[in-house]
Amino acid sequence: MLNPVVKEILRIVDHYQIDSIRLHYKDSYITGWETWLISPVDCCVEISSGPVAIRELKAIEIVPIETIHIGRLIPDKKVDHRAAIIAELRVLNIPFQQEDGTIIMLLSCC
Repeated sequence: MLNPVVKEILRIVDHYQIDSIRLHYKDSYITGWETWLISPVDCCVEISSGPVAIRELKAIEIVPIETIHIGRLIPDKKVDHRAAIIAELRVLNIPFQQEDGTIIMLLSCC
């Protein structure tokens, strides 16, 4: 069974169409910015560079801005979902930090 905290983070990423995601490893390594995050099996999440065991992660970081492409001649629309995501994280009791416009969701409970 997928860890409930990771399951909720994946739901938030999908629901708000988040396309800027970084993984923070327990050994202090941080990935580059990724455009997608999935869970192919219960013990892992996957980004473009491949699967990662959840037990190896310390946090998942997102930029809470959705970019909506309207057309070639019209600039993309940016929707800031920060307030809604923070409200959900508080209700779900998922620990998080805000840093330089990003939200870092901690997996200390995993």
